[in-house]
Amino acid sequence: MTLRHPRPPVLERLGDAHCVIEASAGTGKTFTIEHLVVDLVLKGIPLERILVVTFTVKATQELRTRIRAKLQELVDLEVDDPTAESCWDLGEKELDALRAALLSFDRASISTIHGFCQQVLQDGAFESGRLFTQEQVSAEEAFDHVFKNLVRTRFAVGGETPFFQRVLDAAGGLPQLADFLRQLLKEKDALYQEGLDDLQGVLDRCDLDEARALLEEILLYRSVKDPKKRTQGPRVAALAQGGYSLAQVHHLQERLEVLLEIVPEHKASGFPDLLWQDRRREKLVLLRDYLGKGAAHPGLRELAGTCAVLARDFLALAGARYLPPLRDALSAYKRDQGFFDFGDMIELVHEGLLGPQGSPMVDRLRERFQVALIDEFQDTDHLQWDIFRRVFLEGPGQRLILVGDPKQAIYGFRSGDLPTYLRAVEEVKARTGRDPEVLDTNFRSTGPLIQAYCQVFEGAPGSPFFTEGNAGLWKGAVACGKRDLALTGPDGTPLPAIRVLETPGDKPARARKELAGRLAQVLRETLEAPPLFGRGDKAAPIRPEDIFVLTRTAAEGLQVAEALRGAGVPYAFFKQEGLFGTEEAKALRDLLVAIDAPLDEGARGRALLGPFFGLTFAETEACRELPETHPILRRLHGWRDLARERRYGDLFARILSESGVTQRLLFLEEGERVLTNVQHLAELLLAEAVRRHGTLRDLATVLQRWIDGLERPAVEDGDVQRLEREGGAVQILTMHKSKGLEAVVVAVYGGISTPRSSGAAYRYHDEALRRQVWVGGKDGAPGAIADAIAREDVEEWERLLYVALTRAKGQLILPHFTPAPPARGGNRSFHPEGDPKGPYGCVNRRLRNLLPGEAEPVPHPAFRRIPPPGTEPPPPPPVQARLATWNPQLPEPAAEPDFAALAQAGRPLWSFSYTSLERGLRERRDPADAEERTEMGYTPTPGDGPSGGARLGTLVHDLLEVIPLDSFGNRTFEAWRQDPAIQALLREIPREALTHVARWAWHALNGPLPLPDGTAAVLAQAGHVLRELAFLTPYPGRQDLLNGSMDVLFQWQGRAYVLDWKTDRSPAFDPETLGAAVQEKYRLQLMAYTVTACRFLGFGDEATYEAGFGGFLYVFLRGLPEEGVWTTRPTWTQVQRWEDELRRLDVESLIPAHAGGGRHA
Repeated sequence: MTLRHPRPPVLERLGDAHCVIEASAGTGKTFTIEHLVVDLVLKGIPLERILVVTFTVKATQELRTRIRAKLQELVDLEVDDPTAESCWDLGEKELDALRAALLSFDRASISTIHGFCQQVLQDGAFESGRLFTQEQVSAEEAFDHVFKNLVRTRFAVGGETPFFQRVLDAAGGLPQLADFLRQLLKEKDALYQEGLDDLQGVLDRCDLDEARALLEEILLYRSVKDPKKRTQGPRVAALAQGGYSLAQVHHLQERLEVLLEIVPEHKASGFPDLLWQDRRREKLVLLRDYLGKGAAHPGLRELAGTCAVLARDFLALAGARYLPPLRDALSAYKRDQGFFDFGDMIELVHEGLLGPQGSPMVDRLRERFQVALIDEFQDTDHLQWDIFRRVFLEGPGQRLILVGDPKQAIYGFRSGDLPTYLRAVEEVKARTGRDPEVLDTNFRSTGPLIQAYCQVFEGAPGSPFFTEGNAGLWKGAVACGKRDLALTGPDGTPLPAIRVLETPGDKPARARKELAGRLAQVLRETLEAPPLFGRGDKAAPIRPEDIFVLTRTAAEGLQVAEALRGAGVPYAFFKQEGLFGTEEAKALRDLLVAIDAPLDEGARGRALLGPFFGLTFAETEACRELPETHPILRRLHGWRDLARERRYGDLFARILSESGVTQRLLFLEEGERVLTNVQHLAELLLAEAVRRHGTLRDLATVLQRWIDGLERPAVEDGDVQRLEREGGAVQILTMHKSKGLEAVVVAVYGGISTPRSSGAAYRYHDEALRRQVWVGGKDGAPGAIADAIAREDVEEWERLLYVALTRAKGQLILPHFTPAPPARGGNRSFHPEGDPKGPYGCVNRRLRNLLPGEAEPVPHPAFRRIPPPGTEPPPPPPVQARLATWNPQLPEPAAEPDFAALAQAGRPLWSFSYTSLERGLRERRDPADAEERTEMGYTPTPGDGPSGGARLGTLVHDLLEVIPLDSFGNRTFEAWRQDPAIQALLREIPREALTHVARWAWHALNGPLPLPDGTAAVLAQAGHVLRELAFLTPYPGRQDLLNGSMDVLFQWQGRAYVLDWKTDRSPAFDPETLGAAVQEKYRLQLMAYTVTACRFLGFGDEATYEAGFGGFLYVFLRGLPEEGVWTTRPTWTQVQRWEDELRRLDVESLIPAHAGGGRHA
């Protein structure tokens, strides 16, 4: 008897050749894959000869479950379906094939790419020259071992030491250098390092004769004043032909002179790398761009290429120098020890299959697998594609099926490479002549929601969603596969597909805070009257876990969580990172140390304070001396006995049960987050104990290295916290982690500002679409590379937002940022029309075009706008209307004493410092204003000088106060620095900042400092110098006092000057930039210190002021010696206005109420 069962029509269209399936979000990709595997089995291909590869462990488990279930369903089939247009005819032969597949299912190759590669490495250990027994380790563990060994034996030895010290100074320390090299190692095959391997050769090849010839042409050109009579030499003519404006030729002249000055200087020094630390080198960045416009001239073209290398960041040189030996040593270490990590697997398989001994491995794989079905192929890279092309696409009897969606390619930071996917699609098409098979029916979402978000993705002239390289990825709207699926209110009324929270495009901190609060309120209202979701009479009320809040960053998730907590909405983080940064990890570490040494009072005390004992400080203090029979010691000794017997499974089980930690945390903690982390950490440590066969002290050390970030468990997502509970909570997760998931209601939050890079390596593709990585700051990248980096960032943001919006099954909740009200001002995080400049801008742009009332109205009620609160005041209730006309006669109020005036009159004197004034007044402004200052702050880079914040600033100020001004003399910097007295003073400075700080002090005290009148002063040569001058003076116009400390008050040529040191970072140190910084952050200090200095010096009128006061200097030490000084000399009238402005400040509000002031806690 033959039974018929529906067969998806797409399988008929695929045929039996190589093919590509393009599956948009929600179009049944997993359904197609499971049916495709069954179809292959029914065509006579044994399940063991079908390779299925997907992206994550979770996806692998889901595929295995669904394929097995489908096979079982067909084997158990009893009902014939004659109505299906396309169907399988299941006779005895077909059923035997399905039963055989079920019996052999445990041998089925359904795995992640890493699981597949691990099996290939084990099977091909002989051909690849690796040990038969191999151990998986964390990438951090292997790197840390090899890096520290190279530092000891190569990088910091002998003649290499000076360069290594300069690299440490540039990176900010050894941990920062390790992180930098680890980041580069992940992109080792894509690094843009042209010319960085031979620095001396770069200087030798620098054609200074060509530079001089160009300089002579420029001087000749500029010497003729009449533009009509000027003649252009061949080089100047080539520049003009390339678009260089000769009106700016003096800038080119200045930079050529710098080139001619520094190249010979460093070429002869024997240390060519010093050129890349010379501050003058920064001018070569623009010189590179200027010369590039003269590419028509061979000499200029070659000189521009040399300048391109000279303009690279110093850390790029360090990477080029250290990465090759690090890569070789790391590879040798792993090979000799039989180690491998996740990052190695694909690379090792690639080397084995495409290497000289690869043919046997290829033949073995082709013999084992006839068909390869690769899921999520849009996240592939060139190594993976080389593997599958070599084995399957080029195999004579093999078949390759690629499944992916280029619109969901969002893992560029994990080596995912969309151009590789597109190239693979073209190669398959070249062999088959067929375009990808597009799945165009969505089975996830309701019809109105599909129609609504497809309108967002389709774009319109002047309002696109997908731009640039993404423009061709959108293949048109998808159809709805479940037309009866609906989201309705409790009364059955259809709900809008997209709810739009209109939010003013104000300062980002304020906009985020306002949006988070409104979003929490909307979700609370949603859960108070939950909508119904489902098909027909099977629709059910949604639960909290049916709601996702998607953010771009984990920090944005914390902002949403705070708002949800305030609104009383239960929430949980999905796949939140940072497991080893939690207090639970530290508590478990302390417990392991205490178990290993129960008689150590310090170790035991730390453990007693943790959740496993839960004692207070007082109780712990009472347990310092315990008898051997005490229950605490008995418990610790019992656990230690288990550890010594290596019974770690029993150890962790008894810790969780005997300590009472489970009951304690469930009772005392809000939610199950802490308990979940404790159990997760115990499982990871148990697995590590089985792998290492180590002692308890070894486990404590491993956990500490996990906490420090030096190692990670050799498992996928080892540092990701598990979901604390499956239900009853709104899920907060990042957009990246939402891929592959779905929820009834999805709210999008964040993505307002342009993301800040956390490293010094930036991905892009060259003209041949080869993946490249630029090392160094983006500002120093050539124009074409900088444009490519920015463009590809925007393209990946668009794909990320496509993923976010398509997670929803019933409704989207989206913010729509509108132009900020004029009174509140705008921000550089928003365009004038309200669109954010960050990732969310592509969505906001479309909403602005789609919402009713705009140029392109929506033809269906899919969007519902929720205006900001307060835009339409609610009408007063009837009782308020009656009360509005009620005017009863009231008796005259009794006179009451003016308690506030009495308290103010009788309060004690209060002393204000500049710092307390600035902080207090800032707190009284809109708190978002203070947040905005942080938002707009400068982001440091590894090559930007030492970090250290306020602590470093304090150390530098202390140093500048005590360095003897007569210590400089005629000595060089190095001779001065090596003076034992100076060495003693520098001892408190952190080693990574030592060189920078010493140079700051040298230039600050011994170098010329510009004065307001255009001359310059040298502090070491000044007649009178007072450093750290403390003062206490009457506050202008009040009974209170003003105190503070001037960094320097000095006299130069008969006039007095006030000087203030700053260690602030800044994107530039020119007077205009520094002036803006002073006006924004230090104006109050400038006013207070100038008024105080005039009082101290006795300048009571304009005549004495003009004769004796020279001005105020702000010295930004990081900008010295060329820049970094901002000066001003206010007029006497201005000083009087400043004193009046200080008098009018509302300082009364800063004095606590208990002291008679106006500030209430």
